[in-house]
Amino acid sequence: SHLRQVAADEIEKAMVNSADWMDAVEEATQVLASAMQENHEENCTEVTGVFADLLQSALSEVNWDEIAERMISAAAEEMEISK
Repeated sequence: SHLRQVAADEIEKAMVNSADWMDAVEEATQVLASAMQENHEENCTEVTGVFADLLQSALSEVNWDEIAERMISAAAEEMEISK
C-alpha cells in the first residue's frame, strides 16, 4: 500500500541519521505519526460548521503514534525479509 511504502521510505531516511536500527525505527515512527496527523488536519479544512467540530473532535482522539508504530513495524519486517 501507499502508506506502507511511505513507512519504508521514512525508515530508510532515518537510517541515514542513525547507525542503530531501533533508533531509526523510532525516528521513522515519530516522523510518520506527525505527517499523518498533519495530512488529516490539512485535508479537513474544507469541512465547516458542526461537521468540522465533530470531525476535529474525532481526529483529536486518534492515536497517531500507535498507527504509525504498526505501519513502521510492518514495513520494517518486510525490509528485513528483503535484506
